[in-house]
Amino acid sequence: MEQTSSFKTIYGEEVYSIPLPVTVIIGIPWSDIKEDQRQLLSKILLAIKQSLESVRILVIPQFDLSSYKEKPSRILAFVAPPKGLASYEVVQTGDTSVIFSEALDALITDDASKRKLWAALKLMF
Repeated sequence: MEQTSSFKTIYGEEVYSIPLPVTVIIGIPWSDIKEDQRQLLSKILLAIKQSLESVRILVIPQFDLSSYKEKPSRILAFVAPPKGLASYEVVQTGDTSVIFSEALDALITDDASKRKLWAALKLMF
């Protein structure tokens, strides 16, 4: 006779693990983001088949992955990287991939940085 666990007899439905969405980190409050910065972020997300509605946006002036309880698999951070890490490179730490970029207001006018960000995004996605 097959032995069943108490979990299976109490809960008949299947249990699913829902992955965390792509996380976008910005250094200033969302209310301070100007319309042209929002449009740039929307275009960046559209290029990786995401939208403002499909990602999680966090306001964190200084990046610290150790403070996360649940770590997303992909982070796009528009804040300065921690000391020793470079911008526009895919940084892998555990199961999390991170790309650091300039803040959105600086990125708007810097075409070279946009190209570097696009190259890194193609590697991550």
